[in-house]
Amino acid sequence: MMKFDFRRANFKGPTAIMRLGFAISAITLAISTSSVSLAASKATINRDAKATLDKLYKNNPGAKALGDKSVGVLVFPSIVKGGFIIAGQFGDGAFA
Repeated sequence: MMKFDFRRANFKGPTAIMRLGFAISAITLAISTSSVSLAASKATINRDAKATLDKLYKNNPGAKALGDKSVGVLVFPSIVKGGFIIAGQFGDGAFA
């Protein structure tokens, strides 16, 4: 295995700044292009939200009682999270 010698590395000057800029650009490009997604149709979102809410109510009777008393319930059947230096999350939901 090859080891990196930090004492010999040149972390000063314009070369280091160019490397840092390139690394930041590469990471930004990778993050912005990897999470391209298309929004689901309204019918798909509603179907998935109903299935998720039914599963919640089946597994937790207290949630059903609370849902019956509430004005509305916001349901996100799936949420995608990601991040390294900058984090984000995305999901399609429905108001039930």
